[in-house]
Amino acid sequence: MSSEKGEERSPSRQNPADQPTLRQQGGVVVGGLRDAVLHFMRHVESLGELFQLEMQDYARRQRNYVVGLLIGACLMGCAYLFLCVLGTILLERVLRLEWAIAAVILFNVFAGLIVTLIAGYSRPTKLAPDTVQEIKNDIECAKLYLNAKGKR
Repeated sequence: MSSEKGEERSPSRQNPADQPTLRQQGGVVVGGLRDAVLHFMRHVESLGELFQLEMQDYARRQRNYVVGLLIGACLMGCAYLFLCVLGTILLERVLRLEWAIAAVILFNVFAGLIVTLIAGYSRPTKLAPDTVQEIKNDIECAKLYLNAKGKR
């Protein structure tokens, strides 16, 4: 029984050769930091790739939106011009020519105001809001980590 007690060593009586050296402890710390930095870099790289894909999709949707608006505006512009001429001709039978033209212009001003107000509410959404928020969170975490390391 006394031999078993002799084999058990208290932490204060351990052999100095069994304790890790300062260099080994530093290697563990540096290795952990290296792994953390590599993990962070892979995370940032993944976010960058995701952001690039979302940018391409956003650009494609914006381009299609603008092209559709331009084509529609050209077609509607031509049709609207002929409709205004027809409206003026029909109103001329009831009113004098000057009043018919004024009525068509007034109608166009009010219709233009309404369309402008409606178009203001149909703007495209922000670009990749979730990814941008994730990047902001990562930057804040990195700042907090660096500040905590600097205070030690």
